[in-house]
Amino acid sequence: MNVLILLNKSRKTAYVQQPPSYLIPDKPKVGPEPQLREPEPQPKRETVPEFVKVPKFREINEDSVYADVLNHSKDRPFGDQHGRSTNVHETGHGIHSYLRNGYTRELGKRVNGFYCFDGRGAIIEEPNMRISHIRRFIPENLRSYRYKLYLVDQARSWGDMPLYIYDEWVAYVLGGTSNVDDVKQGRHNGKWSDGVSGCLGFSIYAVATCMAVKEHDPEYWENNKQFRNFTIWMLRKANETYKMGRRMEQFKWEKQDKLLNELLTSSSAEPMRRFMLENLEGVWLDAQPVVNERYLPHQRRELRAKGCSCIH
Repeated sequence: MNVLILLNKSRKTAYVQQPPSYLIPDKPKVGPEPQLREPEPQPKRETVPEFVKVPKFREINEDSVYADVLNHSKDRPFGDQHGRSTNVHETGHGIHSYLRNGYTRELGKRVNGFYCFDGRGAIIEEPNMRISHIRRFIPENLRSYRYKLYLVDQARSWGDMPLYIYDEWVAYVLGGTSNVDDVKQGRHNGKWSDGVSGCLGFSIYAVATCMAVKEHDPEYWENNKQFRNFTIWMLRKANETYKMGRRMEQFKWEKQDKLLNELLTSSSAEPMRRFMLENLEGVWLDAQPVVNERYLPHQRRELRAKGCSCIH
């Protein structure tokens, strides 16, 4: 700091004149060192496909998944003769047919369409492969009781449209979500069914479909973000529904819990788990194996698959 020394001639003394205060720098404040804060973690962005609007065609005045699906069906809903969730499942197929046929005409190429709740649909181009290509990616212990019907028998009619597997997958998630919603809202009839097992079984088939697509149509796999994003998004929906429903007494079932354990722990499922981690954000793999669970006799029963009654 610069100072000015002045001499008083009469008294022969000197004194120091301080510079103006605005030229004197502030003294540093003494105190604890400022703490460096870690940056706030940013929430992970959810993987979401592109949606199209699905119009309403009726007004069922009920706040439920059941009403949501039925209200967005152009055709007459399937009916409740086999239960509300079956109506949702089959009516979902009708919405898929409406979307598939309409957008195939509009876009001039083979696409499939799926209902995604809340008046939204997803349109996805069909990959260049066959349903038969999917089979070898599903090990024996992950095939579950619907495998023959959908991956073998139905492949005779839908063999060149592999996203037929997604058509069924989404329909099972719609029906399972309606089941869980009805239990939570006190609308379920109380009868037992494997009402959420399709969410798990078809998620496995969907992952196998992705593995087949990557091998048989690699250009589609690398470039079709809509297919990949929709798969991840629907895997999460299926997983959320399954986690809620598997503990409900109306849907508790020993065979589905064993299937989940096989997916999570078996050596034959290791290639699928690795693929899920590397390509599908590891959805389903954060679950814990089911141990020491108690089941009533009817929750241990064997089941046989029945074909859909709807027209696709």
